[in-house]
Amino acid sequence: MNVIIVAASGAVLVGLYRAVMKPNPPQSPAACGTGFFVSTAGVASVLYLLSLIPSSLFYQFASVFVLPLLALIAGYAAARTTEDTSSMNAKIVAGVGLIPYVIICMLFLSSLPSWVLIFAILSFVPCVLIGLRVYQKRSPELENA
Repeated sequence: MNVIIVAASGAVLVGLYRAVMKPNPPQSPAACGTGFFVSTAGVASVLYLLSLIPSSLFYQFASVFVLPLLALIAGYAAARTTEDTSSMNAKIVAGVGLIPYVIICMLFLSSLPSWVLIFAILSFVPCVLIGLRVYQKRSPELENA
């Protein structure tokens, strides 16, 4: 266990929390960047910290629950913008963010059964779009976006 990598992963997760929980929504490019941040650095940090736990079974089941949740947060963060581009942002994160997400998942989940990797990859785009729908339900004035 490298203390520097653990500290960096913790710092990334703190930055992730601050970026997603800002009281004022950012403009469109920043919201899209926040969605990318969640789907790449956030996923890598969480998977690294989960891999430090010695139980492979815990790592497997935690990955099954955490990865779709992070994809949902990525869609929500990308859709949360001051401009009328929430739908476009979430779709960009779902399409373009899928490539680094797959690479990160392949690196971290290679020691687990293949169904975990397949589930993680197949659930990414629907979960990002569900995050968009959650945001639209919470912001009815943007429902037609």
